[in-house]
Amino acid sequence: MAGKKWADTIYYNGSIITMVGEEPNYVEALAVMDGTIIFAGSQVDAFKFGNAKMTSYHDLNNKCLLPGFIDGHSHYMNSLFVADQACLYPSPSGPGDSVNDIIAVLKKFVEERGIPEGDDEWIMGYGYDDTVMPDNMLLTSAHLSEAFPNNPVRIDHVSMHGAVFNVKALDLLELKVEAVDLMEKLEEDPEDDGPPMFDYDYKTECPDGGVIVR
Repeated sequence: MAGKKWADTIYYNGSIITMVGEEPNYVEALAVMDGTIIFAGSQVDAFKFGNAKMTSYHDLNNKCLLPGFIDGHSHYMNSLFVADQACLYPSPSGPGDSVNDIIAVLKKFVEERGIPEGDDEWIMGYGYDDTVMPDNMLLTSAHLSEAFPNNPVRIDHVSMHGAVFNVKALDLLELKVEAVDLMEKLEEDPEDDGPPMFDYDYKTECPDGGVIVR
C-alpha cells in the first residue's frame, strides 16, 4: 500500500506504560518505525501497522515496557578527576558512614599512597554525605586539621557542589577564616540553621570578596 507506514517492531502482550498524563497510562501495544513510536494503543490497531515481510513482533510475555530514560545530569568526566582520591561514600557504596570512618579511610589512603607531609602534598577525598552522619556529627575543618595538620586536605561533598577544607588548605588558598558561633547564629535567626551540607562553624572570605559558609 503506497504511503503506508509499516512498523519495524511491534511490542505487545505486556504492561506498556506511556507516561502520558498525571496517572500511569497503559496501552496494549506499541508500534515503532525507524526508532520512532508511530502508534500506541490497542493490540488490534497496532497490528494494522504490521507487515509480514518488514515487521518484527516482540511478545513481552507479561513483562513491563518502560520509556527510555535519558540521564541528563551525570559526571562521567569526574571519574578521572577522583581516580587519585579517597572514596568516602557512605555504605553501601563506600566506607564513609561517620566522621571517624572518614578520618580512618583518609589515614589509610595516605599510608597506602605514601603521601608525605608538605604543603604541596594534597590529601583529597570525595563522596562525603552529611545526611547520614550519626548524631548529626558533621565533618568540619577542625576534624581534618587535627588529623592532618601538615597537609592540605579537601573533601568534596557527595553533591559535588561543596567541600570541606582543613586549615592548612585554607591558608594555602589564602582564604581568611572567621569563626562563627553556631548557637549565637541560631539565637539571632532560629529559622536559619546554615547550609545543610556543612557544619556552620566558619565563615570564609574569599580573595574576590565572596563568602563561603562551611
